[in-house]
Amino acid sequence: QKPEKQRNSTIDPQNSPDTMARWDNELGQVYHVYYQLPKIASFHRWTYKSLTSHQELEDYTASKIEFLKDSSDLLMVNARTEFSDDVLLILSKYLFHSYRYCQEEVTDSFVSQRDVQRVFKLIPHLWNMEVNRRKAANQSFVGFEVNVLLVSCILISIAMVFYVRLPVTPTRKYPKATRSLLDQYVTSKVQGEFPSAVFHEESLKNALEAEIRKVVTHDNFDIPDGVALTPALQENIFCMIACIQLRIPLAVIDN
Repeated sequence: QKPEKQRNSTIDPQNSPDTMARWDNELGQVYHVYYQLPKIASFHRWTYKSLTSHQELEDYTASKIEFLKDSSDLLMVNARTEFSDDVLLILSKYLFHSYRYCQEEVTDSFVSQRDVQRVFKLIPHLWNMEVNRRKAANQSFVGFEVNVLLVSCILISIAMVFYVRLPVTPTRKYPKATRSLLDQYVTSKVQGEFPSAVFHEESLKNALEAEIRKVVTHDNFDIPDGVALTPALQENIFCMIACIQLRIPLAVIDN
């Protein structure tokens, strides 16, 4: 007996929207229309893999920024604010150089497009944390502070995705892949590129550590007696909380 027909649709951006319906007698399925993606969607279509060339990484970062410019994701939940062009430039440059450093000094497989996506998830999360802190303290933003704080959120997000994954001291396999060397590399690449009005913190390390000290305190967390709240423990707690809230995979590894 001939099996009942099942209909399978596939979107294939590589093909034209010609009808390619056919009946497969063996499987009892109809394979039919392939639809071409709209032009605006095609610009944001990427194969999931490591971004192997400078141009690929620049194009992908630019596409993410363009896509977010007019989307609701760019408007923070607790304060209706948008990234200025200067802030977007800082995001693009820091992200590009951090990605390239990890790719060149560790391996291609160490970083991927998902890391870029995680940066974009973390920025509004950190921004909303700051807004909530200020609301609780009955404080408001003053003019230029918005851009300064957005830049801080960008640097912290990039540090969480790239900086904290690197060892503090060199390893035999990757002698140049350390946190401090990443920080020095990125700082040297972006030195003097941005307007002083919006650029307030150059170091990934300083931006991250300042935020951790504000968030992970004895007042905010129930730290058992006899447990020292060391910088390493503070960093682990901070990253774990953010990753749990945003559903980002995290592995805490003891050396």
